[in-house]
Amino acid sequence: MVTSGMAFLDRIPGDFVYGYPPERHDPYEQVFIGITGHTADAMCLRIIKEFGHILNFGSQSAVQSMLLSIAHQHVAGTLRDRYQISGRVYHLLMAVMSALKATQLTTSALLREAISMIDGRSSDCHFNVTSLAQSIGYSREHITRQFREATGVSVGDYITQHRLGVAAAILRRSDDKLDVVAGQSGFASANYLCRAFRKRYGITPDQFRRNPWIVTE
Repeated sequence: MVTSGMAFLDRIPGDFVYGYPPERHDPYEQVFIGITGHTADAMCLRIIKEFGHILNFGSQSAVQSMLLSIAHQHVAGTLRDRYQISGRVYHLLMAVMSALKATQLTTSALLREAISMIDGRSSDCHFNVTSLAQSIGYSREHITRQFREATGVSVGDYITQHRLGVAAAILRRSDDKLDVVAGQSGFASANYLCRAFRKRYGITPDQFRRNPWIVTE
């Protein structure tokens, strides 16, 4: 059964059947994308082989916002050529793989604790790699090495990306001033938030606020 935050992946035609739990009566939005081509087919088969047909990304996944972004841009007519569309779909499939691989981190008690602490404390602008290592009782070097091997990014980059995701969510739902958004998401100042946001997404927070579906994660 597929519920909020979940997705299913299948080849068409095929015999896979999905359903929404019969006891659930709340409304939901279903967004889907049809993908063709040998490269996309091979990637989809790899995902199905490793993770199955039903994929659980959670309610705050970058995959969810990417799907919505592509759907909004398609309706608005801003995806005008096949190269642009192919790039967006490839980016989506890479995000799917990244999100699913991240779920495997729960097999490591150390990384599970580290990610949980980042989720809980990243809004504190003083929280960093050193304080993370001290809090969970490992050396900075050890946790940095373990984290990079498992995720492909440094702990510092992961913390910044997490903070930017929080900031983007706040910008989407509120009209709070940038210094307030910065404080809520763990940046020391609005200027620091703007620099990190532009470096990551290529636009300013104000530009994003005017068109929040430009950014997909």
